[in-house]
Amino acid sequence: MADRSECLSPKAVGRELQVSPQTIYNLIARGELAALKVGKQYRVTRIELDAYKERNRVGSDEASITDVSRA
Repeated sequence: MADRSECLSPKAVGRELQVSPQTIYNLIARGELAALKVGKQYRVTRIELDAYKERNRVGSDEASITDVSRA
């Protein structure tokens, strides 16, 4: 298991989420993904990345699927 205090670069976060580093910078700028600024560089802790993923998780239970199909 990864160290939860681990700090990741936007490039590493992008690789994990399968998006570009620019997308990660945009999430940070909008306040959707918390990050640390070290000098001129951003770092995202494993804890913050895991929290972001949990907040943006799409449910797989039957009620969620039913609700989506009614929209």
